Amino acid sequence: MLLKEVRFRYGKTSDRYTGKLFTGSPPPLDFSLYLCRKNKAVHETTQRT
Repeated sequence: MLLKEVRFRYGKTSDRYTGKLFTGSPPPLDFSLYLCRKNKAVHETTQRT
């Protein structure tokens, strides 16, 4: 469910990363950091507008 949400929210930018997640499963910490960066980017984008 979480992976589908990420793919839905971030689209093609996350395809490479989620592709790894489905096949290779990187450590959860990597995924947490990835989400932090994405959320920060989204937050900064909304702050500008």
